[in-house]
Amino acid sequence: MLREIAATTGHVGAERLAVVLMNRTLLFALLGLSLVGNTWFLFARAREAAAPPDGDRAAPAAVAPGVRGASAATPPKAATAAAKTGEPDAVAPRGLTWHAPTTDDEFRALVNDLRAAGFPSPIINRIVTELYQQRRLAESPEAKVPFWQRRTTQKEMQEYRREIARALEAILGPDARRSVQIDAVTRARQYGNLADTKIDAIAAVERDYQEMQTDLSRNQDGMFFNSDEWAARQQQRSLLKTEMRADLERILTPAELADYELRNSDTARSLSFAVQNIAVNAAEFAALYEIRRAFETANPALIGRVTTEQMTARQAGELAAFEQARALLADDRFYGYLAATNYEFRNLAGLTKQFPSVTPAVAYQALQLRYEVQQARNSLATAGAQNTPESLAAAYAGWNTRLEALLGPEAAAAYRKTNFGRTFVAPTARPANRTVPPRG
Repeated sequence: MLREIAATTGHVGAERLAVVLMNRTLLFALLGLSLVGNTWFLFARAREAAAPPDGDRAAPAAVAPGVRGASAATPPKAATAAAKTGEPDAVAPRGLTWHAPTTDDEFRALVNDLRAAGFPSPIINRIVTELYQQRRLAESPEAKVPFWQRRTTQKEMQEYRREIARALEAILGPDARRSVQIDAVTRARQYGNLADTKIDAIAAVERDYQEMQTDLSRNQDGMFFNSDEWAARQQQRSLLKTEMRADLERILTPAELADYELRNSDTARSLSFAVQNIAVNAAEFAALYEIRRAFETANPALIGRVTTEQMTARQAGELAAFEQARALLADDRFYGYLAATNYEFRNLAGLTKQFPSVTPAVAYQALQLRYEVQQARNSLATAGAQNTPESLAAAYAGWNTRLEALLGPEAAAAYRKTNFGRTFVAPTARPANRTVPPRG
């Protein structure tokens, strides 16, 4: 491009143009003004002409491709005069003009112009995406109806935005790739040392499955559905996750996939949130991740009707995972981790404000006792008629004696009033000869 301009303006003019084009301070200042003001502008390449001899008028400099209707800002003679005085601005005038792209072809020309001007790919992406979305959204289905009339459905607008995204990918070409858009810090956190091609392939898989998850979550028949419908939806989500992992396995090596999941899986995200205020190193985080992943694999989310056996197995698995985490972390860090990951422990530990004797260690022991009692209650429920009122009373008396030994009588009484503490409350037996008064 510079060679073409040099042919018209001379070698010196082309060098000056390059200096202007590479003045990143000016370019980024213009860009910041555009993004903050949400205005449309186009940086047209500057046009410079070699200083003509005194008294002569030089022919206008050629306009760089993509600049529409650029014209000189000062007469050539004025520029010549300035050059004689030795002023810093003694250069050929620069022409700036605004031309709003209105077609996909014009947007492609804009992308080419910005590349030729030396804009980084992430900046090209942001400028063109902003301009293109503004234009297309102004033509969206929702923009075509008055506000008091029927609005478009969520599905219609989602499909329209997907159409915009696909068109932008075609317009931006290589500048649409995830690997060139993402900043260095986010790239290191999400992808580690993965190559650009693998990052771009992962991004395509993530986008496709995100769209499928969105379609699955959309419910046009209302917000309420029964437990069976909810279970079916959860199974569909689980299937999508399984299929997505299979696609990732085709992109990444086993070691790369393990590292990717350590950074991006749902388990890793929830764990990262849980330890955000706890001092853990990389090895400890990885070990905690393996503990939680193993638990979740062995005890998938309970969907639909939950059996006593399922609940008992899950509670046993939780206790085992707690103990593994406790062996990994010192007591203070373990209790902080437990408070961040287990609502029931937070509830128990909250008694400390009212009863200082309920330390985190005591609260953890009470949590273990409640799990034990819950499992014993499940066994009693299974036994059914084999239980006598006397045997039930004895069982609950023993559990409450242990609870009060841990918490103290007052704290135990306060705990039994909570949702979880009701586990220690014996069921009230109904009178055998109970009568129901007639209605009316």
